[in-house]
Amino acid sequence: MPLFEENIAFIFNATKRLNSKWTTQIVYTIMQNGVLRFKELEKKIEGINIKVLISELKSLDANGIVNRVVFAEVPSRVEYSLTEKGKDLVLLYQEILNYSKKYIEDESKLESIKDEKEQSRSQVLLATSLAKSKWSIPIIYSLFTEKKRFKDLERSVQDISTRMLTKELLSLEKSNLISRISFAETPPRVEYSLTEKGQALHKIFLELILFSKKYPD
Repeated sequence: MPLFEENIAFIFNATKRLNSKWTTQIVYTIMQNGVLRFKELEKKIEGINIKVLISELKSLDANGIVNRVVFAEVPSRVEYSLTEKGKDLVLLYQEILNYSKKYIEDESKLESIKDEKEQSRSQVLLATSLAKSKWSIPIIYSLFTEKKRFKDLERSVQDISTRMLTKELLSLEKSNLISRISFAETPPRVEYSLTEKGQALHKIFLELILFSKKYPD
């Protein structure tokens, strides 16, 4: 597999865990607190119901991200903490948080949140939503090294249609992740490059690749 496709696969493998609203919040909440009981998690994660929390914790436990310890007590006591794999997400979350603090401009979603830890969780969620599309990740990744014309991007991003590429580029331009420059030439020439905001995703993508290489499951 060519390096480009291999790295995109690594990124997708890591982001499949981050794309869940609840998974991100659970891992980030445990990361901030160290060890939490089920009821404590339920209280700290606003809007989650018991059924979803149980399902998410089982999935995180099965994927080796969360430790679940049951104590032989009456009433029963269960505590959750991060495994080594879960703790390795700290660097990734920190990169995402640093990015969000610098580049996420939508303060309307944050202004009503007074708690600093809750603000951090919200900033992580906002940042991870930027490149959640199946196509946005390979488009952004292909522009890290050089600017490209439309046809170059079409060749770089495997299996994308002309219509979908046009749609994704418009969306990324609206999000200020890429810039589009039209040259007054015949035939017309249009080049795409990453903005400062888009280029800053490079460190996050590298952390995703490193995490996925270490934990290829």
